[in-house]
Amino acid sequence: MTLSSVTVTLGTIPGADVRIEVGNSAVISAGNLNAFVTVASKRGIGGTCVFTTNVKAAGRYVLIWFTKLPPREKKTSGLPEYQAAVYNVALRGST
Repeated sequence: MTLSSVTVTLGTIPGADVRIEVGNSAVISAGNLNAFVTVASKRGIGGTCVFTTNVKAAGRYVLIWFTKLPPREKKTSGLPEYQAAVYNVALRGST
């Protein structure tokens, strides 16, 4: 599949930095993750976000990679807490 956009519904609190990556391996290893291609990214997001791909890349797997988590909505301690929530993902592209 050649990806054209990804719509992701996250938690409502903004602050997440996210990359969308495309690759062909289902096996998780450092070598396989290096083979994934970043096709879109956004910073400081929350809620429903549309990622339009800026790189032509085809692959079988789409990875939503959080490089920064937003603050947790309901803290359980006085310390900083972070939490990501993904509620819905829609992929658009062509085969």
